[in-house]
Amino acid sequence: MYEMKIRVPYNDIGVDAYMTETGIINEFQNCCTFQSEDIGFGLERMLGNHMGWFLISWQVHIYEKPYYGENVVVETRPYHLKGPFGNRNFILKDELGKVFAEANSMWILMNLEKEIPVRISKEMKEAFGEDEPLDITWPDRKIELWDNRKKVYEFEVSPMHVDTNGHMNNTYYIDGAIAALPKEFVIKEMYVEYKMQAKLGDKVIVTKAFEEGKTQVVLENEPGDVFATVVFA
Repeated sequence: MYEMKIRVPYNDIGVDAYMTETGIINEFQNCCTFQSEDIGFGLERMLGNHMGWFLISWQVHIYEKPYYGENVVVETRPYHLKGPFGNRNFILKDELGKVFAEANSMWILMNLEKEIPVRISKEMKEAFGEDEPLDITWPDRKIELWDNRKKVYEFEVSPMHVDTNGHMNNTYYIDGAIAALPKEFVIKEMYVEYKMQAKLGDKVIVTKAFEEGKTQVVLENEPGDVFATVVFA
């Protein structure tokens, strides 16, 4: 288990001064990347070996949101490392232990030059360790596409979207999906499946559909190949 203590920063909040969904994801991502730095598998070493972690899925439950400037603790627990795959849980809580959000995630270690999976080394596995996962039953990470999706808008992947792995950072897929929701929609659950990399210059078409109180937003290209699917509840 690895944790970091922060104050909710201005760039993680929305117009109401509470932490946004992507602010929460940002800090979860910061937590696991800083863990990697602290155990000797940081950005410089990973890029020097042409390696990077790609996200496969997020499963996020949001119970409450912390306010701007509030002291919070972000915790990550890598719990299953096998082959090229790694699973992690995350918790966002206050200093007294009240939980704001919990998440499950799956990652794959990739060779950035060849764009092929890389097995997690024994050294890396031992450095991360393996914790007990959260006692939560998560839905299947694979999301079936719903029918009757309608286009909402489109955008082009620009330099501001691209991270050190050479593709659009995972939070921008979520931002793009949230932009398709009605303003009054309150997100309590968020499930994301990443299918294909969106790279600089790609056109991303955002479509959505409704089903039993849930909204599915799909980010895809013009031929209909899916970059990511997001379900909000």
